[in-house]
Amino acid sequence: MRPGRLDRIVYVPLPDWATRREIFSLQFRKMPVHPSVHLEDLVTRTERYSGAE
Repeated sequence: MRPGRLDRIVYVPLPDWATRREIFSLQFRKMPVHPSVHLEDLVTRTERYSGAE
């Protein structure tokens, strides 16, 4: 990386339960979601995941 591009390390924590729920809710507004998909289940299953995964 070239000098001066990024001179600080920024820590971005993993999203907590409420944040993951909000992220899923926002994304689900943009697409059809099958009735068998349960938001709460997805939120629980994605603990320790980042948005990049």
